[in-house]
Amino acid sequence: MTGSDRTGTDASVKDGPFDVEETLTRIMQHQSAGRFAEAGELLDMLLRHNPGHAKLTHYKGYNLLQQGETERGMEMIKSAMDQEPDDPVQMCDYGALLAQSGKLEEAMEYFQSAAEIAPNYSVARSNLGGALVLDKKFARAIGHLEKAIELDGSLLDAHTNLAAAYTKGASK
Repeated sequence: MTGSDRTGTDASVKDGPFDVEETLTRIMQHQSAGRFAEAGELLDMLLRHNPGHAKLTHYKGYNLLQQGETERGMEMIKSAMDQEPDDPVQMCDYGALLAQSGKLEEAMEYFQSAAEIAPNYSVARSNLGGALVLDKKFARAIGHLEKAIELDGSLLDAHTNLAAAYTKGASK
């Protein structure tokens, strides 16, 4: 399953006694270099100045996951998603985590909701199609995967899962 690549910021992040844009850039540099603890400290600082900010909470959740704190990371991502319940990106990210945890049925519900909210969100379609392939619902998977590829032909998982859906579906 594919997660998001959230590297942008938004105007709702309040400036503290620091430059938010610069701080977010430093966080992403730390993350990219595998310095998750340093990135986490900066995220904590931003969250102290912006408590309850959904996107920052989401970033912090992923940061915790990268540090091996799976349960806390998932809780934070779920909290961020609860703050912005109509955000299809957060739904897909949480669904991907559920799928990786073996909770495929629950993951498919999040992917389906994301695809309904944002029908042209290719990652939602790709993840839903991939989950349907894993669940051996090949005929249902094909439509979602074809739509994902139509929207974004660079999604390798969508191509791989579409091939699997056609191959495994034909053998039934």
